[in-house]
Amino acid sequence: MRFVAFHSIIILSLSLMLTISCAPNQIELVTAYQNAHNRHDIEAALAYYADNIRFEITGTWVKEGLEEIRGLEEWDAAVDGELLLYDMTLENDTITCKGAERNEWFRLAGIDEVSHVSVTIRVLNNRIVEIIAKPTLQSEMEIADAFGKIMSWARRERSEMLSALMPGGQLEYTTEAAESWLDLLRDWRNATTD
Repeated sequence: MRFVAFHSIIILSLSLMLTISCAPNQIELVTAYQNAHNRHDIEAALAYYADNIRFEITGTWVKEGLEEIRGLEEWDAAVDGELLLYDMTLENDTITCKGAERNEWFRLAGIDEVSHVSVTIRVLNNRIVEIIAKPTLQSEMEIADAFGKIMSWARRERSEMLSALMPGGQLEYTTEAAESWLDLLRDWRNATTD
């Protein structure tokens, strides 16, 4: 009887060690997510998120749940987004790093890159449960300046299109909206570039 109990404990311990050694650590998981995101593999990227994911760009918006995150992933794929996370450190279940984003929307708006002074990513049970990204002050100012110019022009020149793109005054994050925004930004650049 003691042998069976001892044998069971050894098997359970070996199984637990094998499970722990095969599970990716949080940094590997976030790196794999980043790669899926940058390949624009929406389904693969979504598989890294928990159902109750909370994603915040401080001072800009908060998105919660997989459906809202799906919209962000679709938008980023449509605007050929690239996410760069670097200087990652891990403490308990939280990764802290710096980040940057590049995409066609930003490029057309005259912004090379949006930098984040800090990105905090919480991972539980091998799923991302929370992301909080804080843009640098310079990036916030560049976005505000570009968006102000674009909005001013669009209100005068493309008011119906702008109303469709921002129902209730809010950006919609979908593939179709992203493609329409790129069209609007190209028109804006052509109209305002000498």
